[in-house]
Amino acid sequence: MGKREAKERLVRAASEEPTATAWKIEITATAEASLKAVKAVKDARVQQKLVETIDSLSIEPDRKGKALMGELLGFRSIRAVGQRYRIIY
Repeated sequence: MGKREAKERLVRAASEEPTATAWKIEITATAEASLKAVKAVKDARVQQKLVETIDSLSIEPDRKGKALMGELLGFRSIRAVGQRYRIIY
């Protein structure tokens, strides 16, 4: 393989988008209780944003939010709806 073919191969490889693995989202009993409070929110747009943020965690959750420390070491946190809500996963 010549330099030109090698360069073209590298360009093609770099331009291909990596495929993301979809993660399964499971809601714990504690989170389920918190979701009841979300359902109590009267603004449907706020509810929708919360659901969208949770759903977005199914794709590359390790690239979203921030790593937590202390007692929550090993968990991550992401803010939703203009920093009003925090989702720990």
